[in-house]
Amino acid sequence: MVFLKKLVPFSPLPFPVSCEAQLVRLGPQMQFKFILEDPTEQLSMGSTHFDQQPQADSRKDLLWKKTCFEIFLKNPQTGAYYEFNFSTEKEWNLYSFKDYRKPQPPIRSDDFRLQNIKWRNKEFQAQILNQTDWFEMEVALTAVLQARSGDLFYMSLKHPDGKPDFHHADNFQFKI
Repeated sequence: MVFLKKLVPFSPLPFPVSCEAQLVRLGPQMQFKFILEDPTEQLSMGSTHFDQQPQADSRKDLLWKKTCFEIFLKNPQTGAYYEFNFSTEKEWNLYSFKDYRKPQPPIRSDDFRLQNIKWRNKEFQAQILNQTDWFEMEVALTAVLQARSGDLFYMSLKHPDGKPDFHHADNFQFKI
């Protein structure tokens, strides 16, 4: 199963940027890819490149305060969901939610195993193994992009509520 989706900005960007997200799923194995186009080099990208197995000490909170790629996986029967955050600086995290933004603060989870992360040539990849009993999932793919000026721009498949809210139920645009 393969999906390729173009993310749309919440508000117009003052420079040309595009972001596409790709998902490939084979059973419990999932690969996510985010591909950036930034022809005028206006984004703050962090590391130039890496290809590694994630380290436990690289789990960090508040990654959405800078360039960050996010994956949301929701159980359509219960409404519970997971949020992955990945920075371009080898940092990552995984949170578990029982319902819309609950609990707060979010709970760190190990229900999925992050096998590899890669950042090269404005392309981020993550390989993830599903260790839950969820077979069917709804997916939301999002990104926070930080400009060199420090401004943040929010990209998603959809912005349903008049504000950038990646947790909103309508952001879960397709099932895998």
